[in-house]
Amino acid sequence: MGKTLVLCVDRDNDFGTKAGVSTPLIGRRQNLRAAVKLMLADPEESDANSLFAAIKIFDELREKGEPVEVALVCGDPHVGEVSDHIISYQLGEIIAKVQPETAILVSDGPEDEFVMPILEAKLKVRDMRRVVVRQSERIEDTFYIIRKGLAKEQIRQGIIVPISFVLITWGIFAITGVYTPQNLGFGIPAFAVGLLFLLQALQVRERAEDLYRELRAGMLAARLSIFTTLIAFLFIVIGAAYTYQTTANSGFPTAEEASLFFAFGFIWWILPAIILRFGGFYLDFYLRYKRRVWAYIYLMMSWVAMVFPIAAGLELVRYFLGFMHGVPADRMLQEVLIYIGFTIGIAAAAAALYRYAREKPAPETSGLRADGREN
Repeated sequence: MGKTLVLCVDRDNDFGTKAGVSTPLIGRRQNLRAAVKLMLADPEESDANSLFAAIKIFDELREKGEPVEVALVCGDPHVGEVSDHIISYQLGEIIAKVQPETAILVSDGPEDEFVMPILEAKLKVRDMRRVVVRQSERIEDTFYIIRKGLAKEQIRQGIIVPISFVLITWGIFAITGVYTPQNLGFGIPAFAVGLLFLLQALQVRERAEDLYRELRAGMLAARLSIFTTLIAFLFIVIGAAYTYQTTANSGFPTAEEASLFFAFGFIWWILPAIILRFGGFYLDFYLRYKRRVWAYIYLMMSWVAMVFPIAAGLELVRYFLGFMHGVPADRMLQEVLIYIGFTIGIAAAAAALYRYAREKPAPETSGLRADGREN
């Protein structure tokens, strides 16, 4: 039986920034020391619990007599190209020392699981464990949990970004007088506050710098994914402009009806953008390394599958609000069932592909340096 690597991933490097831990770390003793150090620095940090869980899995497999090792890799606070490059390099160092055949990925949420394609490009992934920390159920803790949650980037984007879009949209409507009476006193502050919230929540400055570095590196390396990402971005921009123009020319009497029509029309422009984005990464690996990283395909299929229930929900809202004039109930039901059928079919195909990828033999790692590039 080949050796299994139990890998804990901290994509935004909380271990480094909060506890001063340098990675990669290999072995139970070093990882236990790092977990305790982070827990003492921040007792509420979920990454420490993830590492404790990885050590627990390591102990369980070792008790069964399996050859196993536990390791920790960390990225960078600038999550994206920079952090993933660091993780790829550290993972290469671990593989060179440990020589595992399979891996078990341990994470505390979807943010860390974005490194799955990097891991699958080097090892066969045996399993993936997500650690969910149970919070206190006392009512007086609720506001504290919410306040702590808003400090995290993922939750901040999930809450602040939608509010920002609402403020920006209503600000534009109030400034231009489209669908609402013109009110500059409300429109300008609403637009400004919404834009400020959006820039802060999305960390536009930092992301622009990362995007510039990524584009520059991708152009120099002639990476196909850079071009497909740019085309995907163009699809989003063109789709937003086209759908807005179509909505403005349709003469809807209320802002609510216009907004729902815009959302339903725009969401279909996201489909080709998703396919181009993930398809570009898949082709990058295949053309450069002759490897099929299936994670990109089933991630693409999973994102595509999410579009159809959103579309069905928008259609139902429009129908029950009386915005779909003359559409009979049986036709609406048929349309919703078609969307649900597409969702189930694509999700089932993604699940089957995921099982196939897990059972597939691990790819050879020759021809790559420790940082994932060609020799």
